Amino acid sequence: MLNEPLVDLDQAWNLVLACNKCNGGSGKRDQCPDVSYVEDLHNRNEYLIQSHHPLRESIIARTGNNELDRRKFLQSRYNMAKLSLFHTWKAYRGI
Repeated sequence: MLNEPLVDLDQAWNLVLACNKCNGGSGKRDQCPDVSYVEDLHNRNEYLIQSHHPLRESIIARTGNNELDRRKFLQSRYNMAKLSLFHTWKAYRGI
């Protein structure tokens, strides 16, 4: 189908915790995250891999067999999203 994404983004490698406000409505919907979140996501994935978390094999299978391949995978997906979504979002990290 024409509207299907090139990559299934609803996989463990791409999922993060988000409150309802951030996850919908005027939050991140239909916007690309700020590039700083790519590094956060990479670090989270590497932590899960190194800790032998149950999601370890799934993350490796979908993103790459080594750290450099996984980093390149995430950056390439970010680049694809940025090209099609244009606008970015960044969470407010106030106290």
